[in-house]
Amino acid sequence: MENNFGNNQPTADTTTPPVGPTPVQQPAPTNQPVQQPLTQPTPPTPPMPPTPPEPQPIMSPVSPTPAPQSINKTSFSIKNIIATIAGIVGVISFFLPWVGASGLGMSVSANGTEIGDDYRYMGYFTLILFSIAATITAVNITQKLNPLYKFIISGINGLAAILSIILTIILANEIGEYGSISVGLILLIISGIVGAAAPWLPIKGE
Repeated sequence: MENNFGNNQPTADTTTPPVGPTPVQQPAPTNQPVQQPLTQPTPPTPPMPPTPPEPQPIMSPVSPTPAPQSINKTSFSIKNIIATIAGIVGVISFFLPWVGASGLGMSVSANGTEIGDDYRYMGYFTLILFSIAATITAVNITQKLNPLYKFIISGINGLAAILSIILTIILANEIGEYGSISVGLILLIISGIVGAAAPWLPIKGE
């Protein structure tokens, strides 16, 4: 058995170093202040979401409307209309009964063309006056009468009214109690008075 005591030699340290993270060396602190940014950066604005399009109503097909046609409105003179109607009634009255008589169960009447010759010409003259007045006012029915025409129309119809009154008085005396004045002479007088007053009626706008 060999004695190993005489061969005792030092042995190398074979201990394994500890395994772990290597320590990081920290930088030495300095006294210099840390520079801060002067302004904070503005974060970008997020884009707005797109607005969805509004639904459009469905339009039904419409036929084109024709252009309105201009209508010429004609304004009539109320005074001329009244005077014209008065003249026409005066002309018609000449052919209506002027006088009438009745007796023995009989009745007779006479118009402007059937009275005696002494008064017939006066009746015809009245007829001509009414015809002239009605013609003048009918031709100018859409126009205002100037003062000259007013005097002419009033003068013609006024003269016809005077002649009608004279005829009525004469015929009333002729027939006496045996007859009476009929509708023709009454309308003749009224037509003359209305026709003479028509140009001077207080109508607004004329």
